[in-house]
Amino acid sequence: MALWMEKGSEPLTETEKADLEAIAAIKESSAFELKEKGNQYVKMGKKHYSDAIDCYTRAINQKALSDSETSILFSNRALVNLLLGNFRRALNDANDALKLLPSNIKAIYRAAKASLSLNLLDEAQDYCQMGLHLDPNNEELKKLDNQIGIKILENEKHEAEVSKAVADAKELVSAMESRGLKIGKAMYRELTGLKKPVLDKSNILHWPVLLLYAEVMSSDFIEDFCETDMFSDHLDMVFAEDQPLSWDVENNYKREFIELYYDAGSGPRLSKEKLLRYLLEGTAAASNGEGNGDEEKDAVEDLKQNTGSPKWIKVNERRTLYDVLKESKFIIPEIPVFYVVSKKSSFYSKFKDGKWAPPSYLFTSQGTYDLPLKPPKVVPFQTRSVTNWKGRVDISCPDAATPTTTDVPVMKPKEKEILEAAYESAKQREGPQNTHGKEVANNNAEILDIRTGARPCKPHNMWRDYVKE
Repeated sequence: MALWMEKGSEPLTETEKADLEAIAAIKESSAFELKEKGNQYVKMGKKHYSDAIDCYTRAINQKALSDSETSILFSNRALVNLLLGNFRRALNDANDALKLLPSNIKAIYRAAKASLSLNLLDEAQDYCQMGLHLDPNNEELKKLDNQIGIKILENEKHEAEVSKAVADAKELVSAMESRGLKIGKAMYRELTGLKKPVLDKSNILHWPVLLLYAEVMSSDFIEDFCETDMFSDHLDMVFAEDQPLSWDVENNYKREFIELYYDAGSGPRLSKEKLLRYLLEGTAAASNGEGNGDEEKDAVEDLKQNTGSPKWIKVNERRTLYDVLKESKFIIPEIPVFYVVSKKSSFYSKFKDGKWAPPSYLFTSQGTYDLPLKPPKVVPFQTRSVTNWKGRVDISCPDAATPTTTDVPVMKPKEKEILEAAYESAKQREGPQNTHGKEVANNNAEILDIRTGARPCKPHNMWRDYVKE
């Protein structure tokens, strides 16, 4: 019988020919039946898409239909794969359909859709042009072609922005290296936001600079401090007679009493790779955030090891910013940070004797784990921006009091680990008698008052106390 004939052999009798025709008719009927069943499954919704793919696949495997009909089966399967998000399979099915019937408009459309979803924009545009050549009035293809064109323009714009961001960052790195500057981890980003230096057309660096008032935990921010400017010029403007400090009731912080210091023990410098990554933050070329786990580990380890005391270096006001930044002991914590003290204040001797440490010695430099301060409004240096900068309690309060528990956020496990390490670091540095890590019971929680250099005080109304679970 014809069923048992060897492959490639020709039927010898009329009976064998009739048998073959009957088999072909059965297979063709089965293929059409499977096709219709697949179409029904598609109409029944997503739960039945896998059944539809199975039906189309079995119909194709019958190998009983014409090229045009088989092209439709491949095109239909491409549609279901598109609906399922299997874009590569959808594109392969659409291409198989086009091999059998190049004029299959639906297959062309689905190939274009799949290519767009795979971000193969040039291929997607080619498919659209192919379809519009065959059917110039096809509105769906026109709409898709326009969508692809917009996407191509957006990608070109993004690539240009990435290229410019990378080039600018590399230029900044080169400028810093040529000046012999050393960049370390950020210390007070929650105060300044993501501010970076700018290199102008004359190859001069303009830095954002943070001034921290150690005695009262407040800050001023100079948005544009040119590296060729002397400190005295900016200090004359910051401490102008017509711009008094609201908290300086004793007039200690007048221009003639001011001294600036930087901390020469502010940690290791960044590698070139990490420096470039920092300069690219907030740009089109910013990292996708991979490797954050390693950074969190580094943050905890850095904090545990930071048990030393700050090493204060006095700034000569008659020198330029560049002259100070290039000093061998200055590691710039992403942007320059200087501590402001008054020779007239009683705090001055405490600061000079190393009995006060910046809160950066208690908290990780990663912004994620710093206490949640509201960043100040960034203003040019001519306008004062006095903002509480670290710690949850106003340490200028005269009377000690138990912190309140209003609006209390709960710590995450990682934050607990870091803050506990901070407390241990403080104890090792200053001794338990000077470390205010006092914990008080309240609502089955423990208030963790973390700061140094002052006794517990009544909290300022803008502060929230941290809770240790």
